[in-house]
Amino acid sequence: MRPPKYAEKICNRLSRRGEEFSLVGDLQEEFCDLCSQKGVLSAKVWYWKQVFLSLPGFVFNSIFWSFIMFKNYLKIVLRNLKKNKIYTVINLAGLAVGMTAFILIFFHIRYELSYDGFHEKGERVYRIIRQYSRNVIKNTPEELYIGGTPAPLAPYLVQTYPEVLAGTRVGEVNGILRLEDSKFSQNGIFADSNFFDIFSFKLLQGDAERALQTPFSIILTRELAKKCFGREDPLGKMIHFYKQKNESRSGQKNEDYDVQVTGILEDVPSNSHLRFDYILSFATITATPGNAQLLETWQRSDYYNYIELDPQTGPDVFNEKIAALADQRRGQKIETYVLQSLRDIHFKLGILDEMPGNMVGDIKQVTFFSLIAFVILLVACINYMNLATARFTRRLKEIGVRKVIGAHKSQLVRQFLTESTLLSVFAVFLALGMVGLLLPVFSRFVGREISLSLFNDPLILSVLFGVVVFTGLISGSYPALFLSSIRPISIFRGGSNLRLSGGRMRNMMVCLQFAVTILLITCTVVISSQIRHVLHKDVGYDREHVVVMPLRDEEARNQGSIILKELRRLPNVQYATSSEYIPLAVNNIPGFWYEDESGDRQNINALESGINYDFFKVFKLKLLAGRTFSPEYQDDEKGTVILNETAARKTGWKEPVGKMVHCMGYRRIIGVVKDFHHASLHEGIQPMVLHLRPQGFAYVCVRINPDNIPRTISLLKKNVEKFSPHFAFEYYFQDDYFNMKYSADQRFRILFGSFSLLAVFIACIGLFGLSSFVMEQRTKEIGIRKVLGASLPGLIRLLSWKYIILVVAANAVAWPLAYIIMSRWLQNFAFRIDLEAWMFLLASLITLLIVMLTVSIQSFRAARTDPVRSLRFE
Repeated sequence: MRPPKYAEKICNRLSRRGEEFSLVGDLQEEFCDLCSQKGVLSAKVWYWKQVFLSLPGFVFNSIFWSFIMFKNYLKIVLRNLKKNKIYTVINLAGLAVGMTAFILIFFHIRYELSYDGFHEKGERVYRIIRQYSRNVIKNTPEELYIGGTPAPLAPYLVQTYPEVLAGTRVGEVNGILRLEDSKFSQNGIFADSNFFDIFSFKLLQGDAERALQTPFSIILTRELAKKCFGREDPLGKMIHFYKQKNESRSGQKNEDYDVQVTGILEDVPSNSHLRFDYILSFATITATPGNAQLLETWQRSDYYNYIELDPQTGPDVFNEKIAALADQRRGQKIETYVLQSLRDIHFKLGILDEMPGNMVGDIKQVTFFSLIAFVILLVACINYMNLATARFTRRLKEIGVRKVIGAHKSQLVRQFLTESTLLSVFAVFLALGMVGLLLPVFSRFVGREISLSLFNDPLILSVLFGVVVFTGLISGSYPALFLSSIRPISIFRGGSNLRLSGGRMRNMMVCLQFAVTILLITCTVVISSQIRHVLHKDVGYDREHVVVMPLRDEEARNQGSIILKELRRLPNVQYATSSEYIPLAVNNIPGFWYEDESGDRQNINALESGINYDFFKVFKLKLLAGRTFSPEYQDDEKGTVILNETAARKTGWKEPVGKMVHCMGYRRIIGVVKDFHHASLHEGIQPMVLHLRPQGFAYVCVRINPDNIPRTISLLKKNVEKFSPHFAFEYYFQDDYFNMKYSADQRFRILFGSFSLLAVFIACIGLFGLSSFVMEQRTKEIGIRKVLGASLPGLIRLLSWKYIILVVAANAVAWPLAYIIMSRWLQNFAFRIDLEAWMFLLASLITLLIVMLTVSIQSFRAARTDPVRSLRFE
C-alpha cells in the first residue's frame, strides 16, 4: 500500500536534495505499519498530519539553506570579480554605458508616447478633421487631411447622434493682455463652457462648470496669473484684452474689452497637443458685435471640434454614419468628416491647418529609438557573454571539482547567473550616476524638462528592475548553460574540444556584434545624408536675408501700402512686399475649378495665398511663363491669378496663360511660377494659386542687404511700431524659420548618431577585452613563432585575419537589414535620396578600420613581447 500521492510529492519537493529517499522511505514504513494496525484511512490521515506538521520546518530549512548557498555564491562571485579586475571593469563599463543609453532613450520614448495621455476620457475622445478623398480629382490619387472644421459641427453631432455623449469646440486666438502699464503677449484659445467635461486640465481655482459660461470670462494658467498679478489672488480681477483681427477663428475686427478672471489653471503639460496660456469663453465671441454668424455657418472651417464617443461605438462605424454630412451641410462631395483619436493627433504628420503649438511627432522615430535601445543593451550583453565564454578555461578545474564533490547543474547555473546579475546591479547604479550627469544636457537638447524621480515614479523603478533582470539573464544565460553542462571527465582529460565549441559560439556572437555595428553606421550615414539633402536642397526660392514680420493689428493691416512705402525707403531694404501666407506656412485650401475641352467642370484642390507686388522679387521666385502682378494692370487685383507649375500641369493645358479658372470668381491666368516648396520636404508639392491682395495681409516680408543687420532690424522695428502701437514688434528670418521646421529631423539625426556611436563604443570595449584575452591565450605560440623567425607584420596579420573574415561575414546580415529599414524610413520624405552602394561600403570600411585598430593594438603588444618571457608564460 502506497501513501497519498500528493502528500508524497510535497515531501519530495520540500526535502533537501539527497534526503528525499530516506525521509519518504521512513514515512512510508510508518504508513505501512499503521495500515496493518489501524486501517488505510487512519494511516492516510496520519500521513497528511505529518506532512502539515513538517511544513514550517521544511520552509525554514529551505530558506536557511538557500540563504547559505546564496551567501556562498556571493563570496565566489566577488572573489572572481576581484581576481579578474580588467575583465570586470570592461564588463561593468560596457553594461553601464548600455544601460545609460537605454534609460535616456526610455525617457525620450516615454515622453513621446505620453502625449494627451493625462486626459481621463482620452480613450474615447476624438477630434473631427476633414478628409479630401482626392482620387476623384484628375491626376491626384493622394488623400489630404485638414484640421479645421465648421463651428456648428460638434453641437450638431451631439444633438443628432445618441452615440455622441458630449462635444466641445476650440478656436485659436492671439491677443494682448494689459494690466495698468504692463502688456503680456500670450497665446490663448476660445473654448465652450463644457471644455473641462472633455479635457482633464487641472483647475486650481474657480468652478469648472461655470468658469466659461458667461461672456468676457477668462481662465489664466498659473504661470500667466503670477506674471500678471504677482502674489495677489487673481480670481475675480479684471484685465484688459486686446485682440487682433482674425476673421477665421474669432472675429471680424480688432476687439478691445475687459475680461474677468474666473479661474486659474495648472500650467498646460508640455505633452499636450493643445498649448495655451489662457482660455476665453466661447460666449465672448457671440457677445461681440458682428461675430455671431461665425458660429452658425457651415461654409467656414475655422475651429477644432472634439467629441466624446460612446465606448460601444467604434470610430470606423461612426465615420460611415457621417460620411455624407459634409455633402449635406456644405455641398462638398469630395470632402468627408472623419474621427481622429486624441492619442493619434501628436503622431499624425501632414495635417494642414493644424492646431498652433502642436509639436507633431513621428511614430517611426519612436520605433527607431526603441530598436536602438534594445540593440545597445543586447551589444552590452554579448560583450559579457563573449568574455565569460573566453575565460571559461580558467574555471574548468573549479567546475570539475565542484561537480566531482556533488554540485548539480542547477547549482552551477544559479552561481553563474548570480554573477551576471550582481554585475548588472553594480552597472545599473553606475548607469544612474551617469544619467544624473547627462540628464541636464539631454533635457536641453530634446527641449523638455526630464527629472530622475526614482521613488516618485513606479514605472521607472519597474523599468530599472527589468533592465537588471534582462541583462543579468541574457548576458549570463549562455555561459551558465554551457559551463554547467561540461562533464568532469572531459575537463580532467583536456579541454581542446571544449575550447573549440566555445570558440564557435563566441565567433557567432562577435559576428553579430559586427553586423549590428555595420547596420547602425549605415543607418547613421543614410540619415545624415537625407537631412543634409533636406537642408541644402533647392526649395525654389531664396530664403537668405529675408525678414518676415507678422502684422497682428487690423489698423496696421489697413495701412499696408503706407507701411510698405516707408520700408522701401530704408537704406538697406532691397524689396518689400506683403502676403497672406509665406512659404512653409501655407495651409488655406479653397481650390479652383475650370471647364475642360468637353465643357465638363474639373475641380482641383489647391493651396491659395494672397500676395502683393514684389513678392516674386523678395523671394526670388522664377517665372516660367507669363508675367507677375503689376500696378500697371488695374484688373490684376480681382481678375487674375498665377498658378504654380504643379497646378498648371494638373489642368492638362499646354499653354495655361490666358485661360480662365474659377477662384473667388472667374479669373484669368497671367503666369506660371516654378514650383517652390510651400511645406517641408516630408510632403509633396501641392497645386497652388496666387492672387493679388494689396491690403489686409498677415505678413510683411523684406529682402535686406547683409550689411549692418542689427541697424536694419532697428529701423524696421521703428517704422512698423508707428502703425501698430498695441502689439509688440515681431520678426524672424525666413532661413531661421526654415531650419526650425526641420529641427525635429536634426535632433533625430544627432540622437540616432550619438546612440549609434555608443553602441559602437560598447562593441569596441568588448572586442578590446576579448582580443586581449585571446592574445594572452596564444602567448606561447607567439613566442615560438618569433623564435622561428616570424616577422612583426606577419604576426599581426596572423592574429587579425579571423576578425577580418567575421567583418566580411557580418555584411551579409547587416546590408539587407539596413536596406529594408532605411527604405522604410525614407518613405517619410516626399523628396529623398537614393540608397547607394557607397553608403554600405563606407559603413563596412569604418567597421573594419575600428576592428583592425582595436585588434592591432593588442596584436602589436603581443607580438612585441620578449620570446623568452612568452615561453615562460603559464
